[in-house]
Amino acid sequence: MYPAVSHEYFVPNLFGSLHRNHFGLPTSFPVSFTPLERARQCYFSRQFSKASSDTDTTVDWRISSSNKLIQTRTKLENAKHKLEDAKQNFIEDIQDTKARMRVKMDEIIERENIFTIPNFLCISRIVAAPFLCHLVLTGSYDMALGLFMLAGATDLADGWIARVFPSQASKLGSFLDPLADKVLVAVLFLALTCNGLIPIPLTGLIIYRDVVIIAAASYVRYRSLPAPRTLMRYFDATHATVQLSPTLISKVNTAVQLSLITATLAQPVINFPSPAAMTALWYVLTLSSE
Repeated sequence: MYPAVSHEYFVPNLFGSLHRNHFGLPTSFPVSFTPLERARQCYFSRQFSKASSDTDTTVDWRISSSNKLIQTRTKLENAKHKLEDAKQNFIEDIQDTKARMRVKMDEIIERENIFTIPNFLCISRIVAAPFLCHLVLTGSYDMALGLFMLAGATDLADGWIARVFPSQASKLGSFLDPLADKVLVAVLFLALTCNGLIPIPLTGLIIYRDVVIIAAASYVRYRSLPAPRTLMRYFDATHATVQLSPTLISKVNTAVQLSLITATLAQPVINFPSPAAMTALWYVLTLSSE
């Protein structure tokens, strides 16, 4: 690798060795190098300088790459924090929007006046039902007949008032009116059946039909109630829902029921109508209830 030189080129040189081993002698120190040492110094100085340059370049690249990675990680962390903040703000906006919509819905939902004369008349019939039951069970048919006729008059009156005076009409009344009739009829049928004046199968049919109608009306109210559907809102009578309209067959059936109760209460008092007429009413009521 090196040119052939004579043995005198290999003269020991202490100061050259010290210099090669980086003892840091000053440049002004009088050092004499042999030709071989000069050749070695020139060769290795060139190679070392090249390697040193490459090493510096590699270190600079690694430092630059590390800085870029740190910057990228910082940007990702900042983006993550921004996404978390945006997510939290989005959730808060949704909750705030739901709260505002709930308030608006409460304002939009139709509320009606339930304190009307027809509604009070319907409630009065429901309240009168236990008293009528007591009068029938104690055999006071004359008083029971009078109170029942008064209840029938209130039934006619509340319908007339609701039709003539629109301000007195309410959707709650469309529920209360048939409900009051069902309660009154069911209580009197049970009481008259206990006294043996009406057959048990007929009473069972009437009670079954009324229970089905009341359950259907309750379901319709639940389905027509604006969201959110809660028990408090369900039993809040001021929340208007759909208005019920009885069918023709339902009106006929209710009229036959009331006629049968009136005839049954009047028969012990005035001995009218005849047993044959009572039996005919039973059959008519059975057919209209199916």
